[in-house]
Amino acid sequence: MVVCISQPGSVFWMNEVGPGGVGEFQRLQLDSPLTPVFNDTSLPTELDVADWQTKQLDVRSMSEGFDVFDLTSISRVPAVTGQFADVPPEYWAFDFIETLASSGITSGCGAGNYCPLDPVTRAQMAVFLERGINGANYSPPAASGNVFTDVGATDFAAAWIEQLSSDGITSGCGGNKYCPGADVTRAQMAVFLLRAKYGSGYTPPAATGVFGDVDLSYWAAAWIEQLAADGITSGCGGGNYCPDNLVTRDQMAVFLVRTFGL
Repeated sequence: MVVCISQPGSVFWMNEVGPGGVGEFQRLQLDSPLTPVFNDTSLPTELDVADWQTKQLDVRSMSEGFDVFDLTSISRVPAVTGQFADVPPEYWAFDFIETLASSGITSGCGAGNYCPLDPVTRAQMAVFLERGINGANYSPPAASGNVFTDVGATDFAAAWIEQLSSDGITSGCGGNKYCPGADVTRAQMAVFLLRAKYGSGYTPPAATGVFGDVDLSYWAAAWIEQLAADGITSGCGGGNYCPDNLVTRDQMAVFLVRTFGL
């Protein structure tokens, strides 16, 4: 059997090797710190079980030395599983997506999936925001179909979209339209999130020039910089924000959890 360190001194991932080959990974949790019988100065990265019957672990490091640990302090814990088939525990946004689902803000994209890499549409954004503001059990009034010319009363998310307008969080995309099927950009998202967090009358401080790709004259510069000031985003890397990039569902999970403190 081979065990690899996930977090030194606390959590291990065990891969049991049997006669037929490699078995399933199982998670092991230390109940108390391991005490080495013989110390090697280098940090071990791979461990082989020397004698499971006597519950000793031969810890082989990258050097020729080894440590021997008592395994009596190790117990099995249930494997980590998620709510969505397409978001495994090792996925970078796993915790945020799980939190969003547990909070009742989302039930995924259907068939037990979350579709983390799909872009977020403006219709979906309306549902996300209103649930974030009002809670998972919130149900908006029935749609009239008279608010936006491209959102009929029976259209998907119509009630949520009209409520978002009533709350002053959006005035649409222009021309008395909402553009429900259009994908949300990172710049638009900044405005959506801050208005949802602080209310329709909120105006952020003037921009000072935080991101290299967001000029002071950019239409959403102040909103983007305030989003960063609130700790909701740190940009897209390299000192940039990528304001015109589309927001994916995994990214949105992070933004929503941080915005509403879920």
